Amino acid sequence: ERLRSTFGSRFGLGDTRVDVRSVAVVIGKPNICLLALDPTSNGAIDLQKDAKIVGQNCAVFSNSTHISGIKAHGTSTMTASLICSAGGKSGAQGSFTPEPLTDCPQFADPLAGRPEPQVGSCAESNLVISHQTVELSPGTYCGGLSVTGTSRVSFRPGVYTMKDGPLQVSDTASVEGANVGFYFSGQAAQFRFTTGTSISLTAPKDGEMAGLLFFGSRSQNGVQHEIFSDSARLLLGTIYLPTGHLRVDANRPISDLSAYTAIVAKTVRANSGPTITLNSNYNQTDI
Repeated sequence: ERLRSTFGSRFGLGDTRVDVRSVAVVIGKPNICLLALDPTSNGAIDLQKDAKIVGQNCAVFSNSTHISGIKAHGTSTMTASLICSAGGKSGAQGSFTPEPLTDCPQFADPLAGRPEPQVGSCAESNLVISHQTVELSPGTYCGGLSVTGTSRVSFRPGVYTMKDGPLQVSDTASVEGANVGFYFSGQAAQFRFTTGTSISLTAPKDGEMAGLLFFGSRSQNGVQHEIFSDSARLLLGTIYLPTGHLRVDANRPISDLSAYTAIVAKTVRANSGPTITLNSNYNQTDI
């Protein structure tokens, strides 16, 4: 800005130019339950139709500097203790509670220092479980794991690596497991839970994936993970997809029975009518 000095003008000094520059940084560790890492995407967090995100006493951050870094269209809504976009936001009046802060500083990946699990030799290859009730053990599932039909699968505690293939649960199958973590290695590795399935999982409380329910390898490139299940109410832990996209397309609540659920992903998109509940009741669990 140019400032005119009445005193200075008497001596022929003219106007004075003043330049000011400020940079904001995040100090400390805010309680974040949803962080979209993509730095430029249109709708790094994107809600469509009647989708809802509810952050219980926690913050939602988008690192995208796009003018629509956070989007809430249709009758979708987002509620959290703080909503922050490194760029802008797009949505009707009342879509956000509170209104997002824009031009926020970008937030570094809080899990960037977590080492990736080691991929072991194949315990199973291209395993398909159809219309069976079985209990599975931790290990490397080469080619992934498919649970179909009316199958009921229980996972013993430990780490399950999906190598070069998906964890797919379809039809009316159900999976459950306490203290289990799923690591996805290779471009074809992802999780997909279709509409009629039932998903009930909690993360490990110790070991290499302590607190991490799903972990997508950093070497993956744009893999899409899908939760379409109308019965995925217990997803206790952190969904960590640093280079992956999370899509939720369901008609019933997601993760609302979890003591806490956190999401760190490249982008997050919710469609149809899910209510993604991100609790932060850490005192209710030892995970």
